[in-house]
Amino acid sequence: MQGVTTPQSLTRVTTGRTRVLVAADVTISLFATLLAFVARFEVWPLPSPYDAVVARYLFLACALRVTVFFATGAYSQAWRYASVREAVLLVYSGITTTLLTVVAGRALAAVTGTAVPWSVLLLDATLFMGGAVCLRLLA
Repeated sequence: MQGVTTPQSLTRVTTGRTRVLVAADVTISLFATLLAFVARFEVWPLPSPYDAVVARYLFLACALRVTVFFATGAYSQAWRYASVREAVLLVYSGITTTLLTVVAGRALAAVTGTAVPWSVLLLDATLFMGGAVCLRLLA
């Protein structure tokens, strides 16, 4: 199978499957973040200080997640042949993205004057990783 790492081939090549996974991860990230904000505040549109924060956090979270998943090789695996190694890779990628998005969300206070609430960060990370794992199990 060209474009992914399989038991028969250990090379990484970018293919259309990678583009689909990236697009799906960006979509999952967008929905997870918006759902986390709406669940936290139970209202749409968001209250005044957070309406400016959500757009910046959405951009940062999507960019960080895709970058980390590329850097760790999460897009170069054939998830049909997943083993413990791939599961560990996904957990490592998830922990790394969670830590980076938490730092980015809390650091937004320096730019906007309002940080992303802890509950939003935790729910966002949980929803994103749940979606990413389900996506890979169904792929």
